[in-house]
Amino acid sequence: MAEQKATFSCIAYDEQTAAQFYQSVNEYLDKQAGINGCIISMLAFQLFAYSKLKQTQTDNDNEQKTQDIDANSRYLILRHANDDALNKQNIIAAVVQLEGVIFLSTFNNLDLSDATKLDDAVQVLCTHMNAIEDAKGLEICGDKPIIEALLKRLKLEQAARSDMEQNVYLCTNTKKYDEFCTQRIEKCKLKIDNVADKDREELFGHLVEAEEDNEVHVKLIKQWYPLFCADVGLKFKESGMNALIRNMKTKKVYFWGREKPKMIEKEKAAEQKQEQQQTNASEYDLVSLAAFTGYTPHMARIGFVYTPKAERRKGYATHLVGVLTQMMQKENKMVWIIADKKNVASNKAYTRIGFDLEATSMLTIFD
Repeated sequence: MAEQKATFSCIAYDEQTAAQFYQSVNEYLDKQAGINGCIISMLAFQLFAYSKLKQTQTDNDNEQKTQDIDANSRYLILRHANDDALNKQNIIAAVVQLEGVIFLSTFNNLDLSDATKLDDAVQVLCTHMNAIEDAKGLEICGDKPIIEALLKRLKLEQAARSDMEQNVYLCTNTKKYDEFCTQRIEKCKLKIDNVADKDREELFGHLVEAEEDNEVHVKLIKQWYPLFCADVGLKFKESGMNALIRNMKTKKVYFWGREKPKMIEKEKAAEQKQEQQQTNASEYDLVSLAAFTGYTPHMARIGFVYTPKAERRKGYATHLVGVLTQMMQKENKMVWIIADKKNVASNKAYTRIGFDLEATSMLTIFD
């Protein structure tokens, strides 16, 4: 009997071949690649950035932090076995396996309804992935069918876990955000023609760049990050919170500020100014948070969108995401964002300012 020819093959990369992995996936990625292309590009760039950072490390403490990030990582491209090319027609999926996290991104040329081919694809991936010794705390994100096939192959389908269905949104035009602002201005009975762009922002709040050496900013991240995790059903990880704080260095974390009430008495005004100088406080009450959690030459991902319960339903997060999206639009970047399918408010807010539903995914977290 003739030996059955393999349907799929897999290319594995590590931090030593990070540049090759990034160049490989970006050779075919463009603005028409869709959300899967965005995800693969982001993950590829992430590995490339971590690798470059590690090569230039001189401080032992920082070097250890980078090693922790890269430990046990795997970066895989699944392709058709009969074609050595790397292009949109040949690439089936990309997988990034970090410590405790697996990202699966599949292209449309893998029929997720074909159980046999899906199982073959997952079998090839599993032979190249690092062994999972303990599933406790493991997070897997990707298309529901391939996650289910992976869990079956790993014999984890009966393990205690929680599943969250997610909507993946993509924005290529911020015109709807401008329209959203115009509608709010009209509700305020203001003459639009007399309101400059900067003044429009002041009507609804102000973008505040987070700074790592600002005590107030760091304190808020430490307060809000655990609450964000609880809201979206994620397990709190101090390493994730610390990574968010470190990202302040590279202008990736932002707050939305609401102007504080003006102090009339001179003495109180002087006290307030002195307090701001001592604590790095600003003239704004910080009421919402968001960050760029993925960034490449082609696209950006916005995540960690959080507003304290007392400040919700006031449009703060909507404006924050809208302004950040406009920032990326000026750099000719696509922006994508993920929302819990059950979170009606978030889904509604994103669609109102120009995000279109591009795909759905599932996040599986093992107890």
